Amino acid sequence: MKTALMAFLAVANLLTGFSQKVQVVDSADLTGDMLRERNGKIIVEMVAGIVENERGDGTALNPEDSNYAYISYSEVSCNPGDMILTFLVYDPATNGEDDVIERIDLNMGGVCYVR
Repeated sequence: MKTALMAFLAVANLLTGFSQKVQVVDSADLTGDMLRERNGKIIVEMVAGIVENERGDGTALNPEDSNYAYISYSEVSCNPGDMILTFLVYDPATNGEDDVIERIDLNMGGVCYVR
């Protein structure tokens, strides 16, 4: 999946003339320092999660800090047990830790998941 996203971003860069550096980072590896010091770099965070209930409450399977594993899928067409891959694109014009300019959710469907 990371390879497909990188290929998409490379084509988008060519078509738009957008030449800023793009870095795709697993949520487990993303730090506050990386976000605060991105200085024009586009950071795309990849979050793997599981839908917990009908309300769309979810649990990130790869958080950097387990205290921040909650993720909402209330705006995603999904069912409990579905695995969702979420891509969060951070604004390259700022260094804010929560300045997400785009969110893409891909529902991978039901998976066999055992805690």
